[in-house]
Amino acid sequence: MSGRWRWVGVTAVSLAALQLVGAQRRTVVAGTVRDDGGRPVGAIEVTTDGGARTATDSLGRFELRVDDCEPVRVGVRRPGSIAASRVVAPCTEAGRGIALVLRPLTGTLGTVRVTERTSGFLGLVTDVSGAPIPGASVRLVGARQTTRTDSTGRFVLLGADSGTYMLRVTAPGHRLGLLTTTLGRGDVRDVQLYLGTIPVETPRRAAERLARGPDDVQLREFESRLVNRGPTAAIVTREVLMARDDGRRLLTCTLARIPEVWRAVPTLTLGTCATYEACVIVDGLVARNNPLWGYDTDEVEMIELYGPRGDFTNTIGIRAPECRGRTVAVVWLRA
Repeated sequence: MSGRWRWVGVTAVSLAALQLVGAQRRTVVAGTVRDDGGRPVGAIEVTTDGGARTATDSLGRFELRVDDCEPVRVGVRRPGSIAASRVVAPCTEAGRGIALVLRPLTGTLGTVRVTERTSGFLGLVTDVSGAPIPGASVRLVGARQTTRTDSTGRFVLLGADSGTYMLRVTAPGHRLGLLTTTLGRGDVRDVQLYLGTIPVETPRRAAERLARGPDDVQLREFESRLVNRGPTAAIVTREVLMARDDGRRLLTCTLARIPEVWRAVPTLTLGTCATYEACVIVDGLVARNNPLWGYDTDEVEMIELYGPRGDFTNTIGIRAPECRGRTVAVVWLRA
């Protein structure tokens, strides 16, 4: 009996030691946010691509706590300004002295006439270092509008109706860029998209897949679903997923916190985070070995959910007959 208690005591000490080590691994990423005139920008949200977030103080200073020393992107955005970000290694000196500068976007794009009925995007496309990418193709999937970035990597894409859209950006030698959002009437978004560089040693076919992303058939079907979807459908963009996430980064738990999903697709089992019944489609194919509860919120750019008699049957249902009569989840993974 005494031996048993000694074993339990050692286990408790070991757990405490592990927890202490875990706490010590957390580190601080710190810096300042200023405008292009050098003035501090206070009370603005600063985030990482891992989901950490905080707000600047009156002097533009911020501190973010991250879990390990892996490189992380720290960014800030403000309407009317070019989004600013830096990729840093948290456990280095650079990770504690980040300077983010918000520069005006409209001043560099020239005069753009925007009416209260006009929706769309004013944007900038760069590589991960912040260098502009000229000549990138920008397509607004759902509105069938396209344009290209100018010599400074900037673009204007206006004239869309209110609704949900996917912004798709491609450029030779770079990975596909995706951004999903819902535009309101007269909603003009300032956005910045970062395209990762494809290593030169990447095999040709693999490089083409990374650069191209979804094929034209998938994009046309997506546009058709956007237009034809009915009341038993819910399309959830990344911005909604991140706003509803409770910190666990579990897709199914996040969906359970979105009222629109419950109302549109009541047949989807959302009682607990681990109980989900849906036919999952990724890259146009049924993901038989990847149930919906197997995805993290961080992995997903957009998710489409359709009830058993939803409007997907004339598009994706043709290629996935085994999904007919079932709740369907079309998952768009982040590029």
